Amino acid sequence: MKSIQRYPNALETADHTQLAELKVKAIRLQDKIVRLRSRRTFHGDERKTAGDRN
Repeated sequence: MKSIQRYPNALETADHTQLAELKVKAIRLQDKIVRLRSRRTFHGDERKTAGDRN
């Protein structure tokens, strides 16, 4: 009976672990977006289209 109970416990642990990992990834991506946006603002928003390069 103990071996049967280990399976739901393992699933529960995996769910919590994956949720924590996703939260960390989301925070990193949000930080990266902020850095990229501030860099774009700092450089004067120098985006150009293909037609502007000529």
